[in-house]
Amino acid sequence: MNKSAIVDLQCPLGHINLINFYIKNFRKDFDYVILNKEIKKYIDNKNINFFLYRGNIFLRLFFLVKVYNYLISKNVNKILFLSYDIKIFFLISFFLKLKKVKIIIIEHDTLNPKKKFYFFLNKLVSNFVIRLVYTKEKFYFVKKYFSSQVKIIDHPIIKDNKKFNKLYLNKKINFSTSKKIILIPSRFNIDFKLLYNFINNHKDILFLVLSKKVKILNNIIFIKNIRDNIIKKINAVYLPLDNNVYRYRVSSWIYKTIAYNKIVILDKGFTYNFEKKRFGNLIINTEEDINFFLKKKLYISNKFFNNYNLRLISNMKKVLK
Repeated sequence: MNKSAIVDLQCPLGHINLINFYIKNFRKDFDYVILNKEIKKYIDNKNINFFLYRGNIFLRLFFLVKVYNYLISKNVNKILFLSYDIKIFFLISFFLKLKKVKIIIIEHDTLNPKKKFYFFLNKLVSNFVIRLVYTKEKFYFVKKYFSSQVKIIDHPIIKDNKKFNKLYLNKKINFSTSKKIILIPSRFNIDFKLLYNFINNHKDILFLVLSKKVKILNNIIFIKNIRDNIIKKINAVYLPLDNNVYRYRVSSWIYKTIAYNKIVILDKGFTYNFEKKRFGNLIINTEEDINFFLKKKLYISNKFFNNYNLRLISNMKKVLK
């Protein structure tokens, strides 16, 4: 009898809440779940197979072969990869193809045309994988450059995993200050011209930044890490996204910010236009009266979150059939 599996050996720490969401809502639809052993203590569901996956490319290939042998021994003929390392995945995918295994992969930042070697490797596997993407722009991008089947899914609106919060040491910040506080969580793919322009236009606001590349000014505090207890106390999140990069991907911080009932501030561009259509007043742009919006108490009902995620789950179950 044929079986199915969810696999994620990458298991980036920033995806912990996403991994738990997919397992919670799709575990019953799959016979096996295989994750990296290093995140075991942060996973809510324990009915899972954990494998080692670390070290250099040769060690990781060795571990991946072990996973491959395990799946084939269990007659698995459909695999959903929550993330993947194309350097190794493209090798193992050919063996999966020979075994007539249906391969479904969720795309994050794995089809960046600037990373030419990885882009080329993705083309090698494009005719026998199904790609799940988060935006119509990425859908058309895949259609144009790859021969893969491609389907659109939504990114869930979810808070951080509570167990994951223990990973982080948080800097002491005076939240009793009369200043409004905006978090800038972006570490990579930042448009620094937009960032400094926004900060200089709002010197009355305190900014918390996570990128070491940001110059520390009078109204900027660098913090090494951030999680639940700080997100709850800020007033908004600003994302100075590089529009050339985020034209083909989404920022998980948008969905996390909304989950915490906070305003998302974006510069005008593709991401702003895309998310504004979906979330309306929860998304504002940098040209608006920021202080006016920061004074308003934002409340999003649990019904909104539940309906959004239930619709996402229902649609994704259809996609995965």
